[in-house]
Amino acid sequence: MTELRDKIYRLGEIQDEMLALLDEAREILRDTKAYDRADAYWLAHITTALTNEHGYLDRSMCSMEDTIRELEETETNWRD
Repeated sequence: MTELRDKIYRLGEIQDEMLALLDEAREILRDTKAYDRADAYWLAHITTALTNEHGYLDRSMCSMEDTIRELEETETNWRD
């Protein structure tokens, strides 16, 4: 199951990297006219697709976080 643990770990790393890049994009746009629209649409969509921890009202049907947790549950059940 080490292979699955490695996959879970790498997905977590990718998620962190993507969220960091998204924060960078948000900062680049912060003081521009385009910020509000971007934050209401594509920044929100990407954020909710990656994580369940956000300040938006809605959530993704299946976020990257949900997928990581599903794999973690699979690993836990396999060990039990």
